[in-house]
Amino acid sequence: MGKTHGKRSSEDPNNPIDSVQNSQSFEKRKKTEPISIIAETENWVAVNKPPYVPSLPERGKYTAESVMEWARKRWPDSTLCHRIDRETSGVLLVAKHLEAFRHFAQQFEHRKVRKTCHAIANHQLHFKDFWVDLPIFAEQVGKIRIDRSHGKPAQTRFNTLSIYRHFTLLECEPKTGRLHQIRVHFADELDTRFYRIRFSKNLYFTKVLFEDLLKNFSG
Repeated sequence: MGKTHGKRSSEDPNNPIDSVQNSQSFEKRKKTEPISIIAETENWVAVNKPPYVPSLPERGKYTAESVMEWARKRWPDSTLCHRIDRETSGVLLVAKHLEAFRHFAQQFEHRKVRKTCHAIANHQLHFKDFWVDLPIFAEQVGKIRIDRSHGKPAQTRFNTLSIYRHFTLLECEPKTGRLHQIRVHFADELDTRFYRIRFSKNLYFTKVLFEDLLKNFSG
């Protein structure tokens, strides 16, 4: 697995991305976008979670109906197979019943599920299979940091997808599922090793690849 250091580029495409400047507009919205179904079988459903919609009900405050609450209104025995941050949009996998959830839980536990995420950073960056392997310690919500003594193993791969005049579109692939992993790895490893890079607050999980229950479900 190779590493390539980030560097500025002399390329000057004419199609800049404006998502970074506009990311704060999401926070000002009083209403969130609706949750939508991407794909569905008798055992599972893949949904598109909008930004600022929580995966699970949030304790002590109400921001929007969570994906879990939304799902259980439709499938009472359903369970989320994984979570993504409230600010993050993208694909969430929901098991419709307990046996389906157990099937997927084993795949997540053994890291057989591949997740990829798109993100935007300012500056022009060239990454090809750039691996960040730094342990993450979550002392409490809001206090998450790199800790080589007490942190849990965490690995993320970064690749450049497109380079624009002032921004880079990145593909981020977390091999583990630590809280705020992509942001923490980017901030600690990339931001400090190269130069000050602003990372878009809004990520989008584009793909969740798993062994289909239609082929592997026994029951």
